[in-house]
Amino acid sequence: MSSTPRRTDPHRPSVLRAADYEYVGVECARLDSAADVYHAAEDRARIRAHMARTGGTYSTHDHGGTCHVCGASAIYTVLWYHRPTGVYVRTGEDCADSISRAWDRSALSALRQRVADARDAAAGRRKAAALLADWGVSDVLRIAEEHPARRQAWEAEREAHRAAIAGGAIAPPPPPAAWRGRQLQDEATVLDLYRRLVRYGSLTDRQRQYLTTLLERIRTAPARAARWEAEREAAEPCPTGRVEIAGRILKYELRGTDWGVRPVWTVRDDRGWIVWGTRPALLLDANGESYYEQPRAGDRVRYTATVEPSDRDPKFGFARRPTAAEIEPSAEES
Repeated sequence: MSSTPRRTDPHRPSVLRAADYEYVGVECARLDSAADVYHAAEDRARIRAHMARTGGTYSTHDHGGTCHVCGASAIYTVLWYHRPTGVYVRTGEDCADSISRAWDRSALSALRQRVADARDAAAGRRKAAALLADWGVSDVLRIAEEHPARRQAWEAEREAHRAAIAGGAIAPPPPPAAWRGRQLQDEATVLDLYRRLVRYGSLTDRQRQYLTTLLERIRTAPARAARWEAEREAAEPCPTGRVEIAGRILKYELRGTDWGVRPVWTVRDDRGWIVWGTRPALLLDANGESYYEQPRAGDRVRYTATVEPSDRDPKFGFARRPTAAEIEPSAEES
């Protein structure tokens, strides 16, 4: 009775010839999650490209384990291409050294570290999710998932608007709602706190309080935006010329210029229109005395300046050559 002769395995230790083997890459035999697969994707892509080029397949062997040479079990393996037979052979680190010490040991260390980091991050995300649920702020997980797509859409809309203006469109589309930009900034801060929680496993009391504040601000952003839009619709057009401005500071900041620091503020006049410009050098309190404190959002001011409306928004203007301002500090920042 005849039988098919058994082919001698080219990867048996007794017939190893280093010149016959080409180093291909490194593998991980146990990728437990999508994150593991993602962090090993570069190595896997390199191996697939090599196999597509040679048309080779993995070697078969009749022993257990992941090392095709000695049969030992190894999670991380080195892949070789056996040129004479066109098969791919997996080995552990020791057997890889038996073939050649020229293989890229740093690639295996890097793969091991990437997979370990992915598993640590997964464990951190599980712990973070439990803590967020305990704190009653699980919306952070939804924001982390949805934020990238929202930011991408916002930036695309903003770039399209800028392109329409630069292209000289007669009626450019309305600018993206400013409140959405501010909401995305708040979401980015939430994501930063979430990443800290994943990495370190905890947040300080102040960070937790700030996280709650941000989530409330994000939740109420549409309603506040609707209120601002209603106020804007009701606002009068921005005047032209020398105008007395009486209203509330929306924003105050110091801007660096080639000539030093320039204090500027944005003020909403009581008639609804908004102006931006340099803060007057002299501030007076209710008694007419010099006021040396820094203005804050929410403070009321009254001063005179030369106003020029914006060519893009009839209810927004620029204030130049301001005179001394009377300021009424607000008890609470708005």
